[in-house]
Amino acid sequence: MKTIIASDIFGVTPQLKEFANSISQVHVLVSPYEDQEHCFNNEAIAYQHFNHHVGVETYTEKLMTIISQQQQPIKLIGFSAGASAVWLSLSEKHLPIKTAWCFYSSQIRHYLTCKPNYPTTIIFPQSEPHFCVDEAINVLKHYNELTLVKELNLHGFMNPLSINYDPKLDNKYQGLLKAEI
Repeated sequence: MKTIIASDIFGVTPQLKEFANSISQVHVLVSPYEDQEHCFNNEAIAYQHFNHHVGVETYTEKLMTIISQQQQPIKLIGFSAGASAVWLSLSEKHLPIKTAWCFYSSQIRHYLTCKPNYPTTIIFPQSEPHFCVDEAINVLKHYNELTLVKELNLHGFMNPLSINYDPKLDNKYQGLLKAEI
């Protein structure tokens, strides 16, 4: 099965390429940026660039174009802004999505009324600075097709470029993603 991975605000990085290669031999990496790879000095600069030049809706449109071109079932994985784009894509019907994984989507707070049409796992961090994770979970827990997980780590725990990176959690989820058929 092909895996489509929507990057966070850092875009396609060597670390994301390594992650993709470790979980799937057949994958597509999607960046919010036209040139796929960007080099940001820190998260604040990357966040500002993403907000000023892309935004969640534009990123979702780009991801939807790629998803709609697929002929076989796919697994979707998104990180942060990419997870938000994945989340918004899941409300569309008749797409070749078999399963989706959304890691620490902070923008999901703006889209809690979206209802997924495909089996989806959302992995939240312990907390987010802009919203209450527990309140979001309480709204989302009533949706079918949805598994909600709250980890005890902070936003970015799967990204080696983040100050919140946790190699143990990264290994845990890489194992789960590899095992999923």
